[in-house]
Amino acid sequence: MLTAALYVRFRSRQQHTFAEKMLSAMRQKFGGHVEAGAAKRFDRLIIVTCSEEQRIARFAARHKVDLDAARKEVERRMAAQLPEAEKAKAADYVIDNSGSLDHTREQVQNVWDKLRDEAMNRH
Repeated sequence: MLTAALYVRFRSRQQHTFAEKMLSAMRQKFGGHVEAGAAKRFDRLIIVTCSEEQRIARFAARHKVDLDAARKEVERRMAAQLPEAEKAKAADYVIDNSGSLDHTREQVQNVWDKLRDEAMNRH
């Protein structure tokens, strides 16, 4: 859902290239980066969150496993990480991916605008 929200906003090749870089960074297995202090390697930290039930359902769909197996794996992974609220405190931006696609798109657009403006003001 986040990928769709991100790509719909970019029309120019330069914006698409930036989106690819952003998605590439986001696709890294970020679980544990905040906890290990590795988030400092990035200029900005964006945390994407959703409800536990959505996280489980999406994991089940993505990995083609039943909900019980998904729940066990999601709970195992989440237990190894800081609570969402603490990760959000460490983040520069938080995208709540638990609502509609339009709501996620709006949040992505807001973050994109801020990052773009910040990057343009550096030069």
